Amino acid sequence: MALAHFSKVFGIDDAGIYKLSTDPAGAPPTYGSKVDIIGAQSMEMTLATDTKELRGDNTLLAADSIIKDLTGKLNYAKFHFDVWTSMTSMTATDSGSTPNQKTVMTMSQTDTPAYAKVEVQSKHVDYIAGDIHFLVYKIIPQNLLAGLADENYKIQEFGFTSVPLIGTIGGGPVNAWWSVTTNETAAAIV
Repeated sequence: MALAHFSKVFGIDDAGIYKLSTDPAGAPPTYGSKVDIIGAQSMEMTLATDTKELRGDNTLLAADSIIKDLTGKLNYAKFHFDVWTSMTSMTATDSGSTPNQKTVMTMSQTDTPAYAKVEVQSKHVDYIAGDIHFLVYKIIPQNLLAGLADENYKIQEFGFTSVPLIGTIGGGPVNAWWSVTTNETAAAIV
């Protein structure tokens, strides 16, 4: 018997981002190592369509839609240099030794946004030992929000636009945008 095609979705147990290395036509894309998104709190996505109507004789004759875009945002608790470097051409440089260690990341005029993959997992689903994964194969950041807050924790955020892959995911269709997978037995993000 197949898993039910519905489930509650509650909380995030794990989230990761991977910088896109290559996306060759007709072959699987390659990604860098997983960067844990520490303290992931929420991810939401919006699928937009573009609908055109054909009217004549004061009547709707036809209507057709295409997928316009997939946008979203992910909120997380802790500022993370490697999340930023996964979505840009910036680098984080470590130097010094205890007690004078430091990490520096500087944006310059020549830095650019970079494509990445993001995956989130929730184990709080209708399948007792199972989970659900939302995976977006190729995102480009719309915005990266960081900062500080007076007398409170500052929630970090990045917004994104997804575009279809040029390549082919293993066991999936060409030009994939995103997928949702439920597992009867939970599977870790790798």
